[in-house]
Amino acid sequence: MSTRSSRCSVKIAPPDKPDRDETVLSGRHPFDGVTVANLNPAVALEYALDVDEEKGVVAVGFVRRNLAMRFLGEGDIIKSVNGKAIQTVNDLEEVLKTSSSRGWEVVVSSGGLESRILLR
Repeated sequence: MSTRSSRCSVKIAPPDKPDRDETVLSGRHPFDGVTVANLNPAVALEYALDVDEEKGVVAVGFVRRNLAMRFLGEGDIIKSVNGKAIQTVNDLEEVLKTSSSRGWEVVVSSGGLESRILLR
């Protein structure tokens, strides 16, 4: 009696939850024209990020040349703006609704390194 075993490999996509909520930001702020998404396992895989270590909103593209391209790249994580922690795209949109006469303080994680950027 012959026993044959066959193997089949199946790739399981990581969950796209919470929803990525991909959004193009617009307005009178340094992120005008940046496309962002919520960090979730699927987004983390696309940009080689550690979803267990990182929290925030990921820059996933740029609609046009803008100020943000000087300090932000695709796959970078926006962690806080003006001292407010950013966990979701909605958090970022809410912070950006308030104009800042003192400028903008942004904390960004790129390649696991955090940078604090002051824009006036």
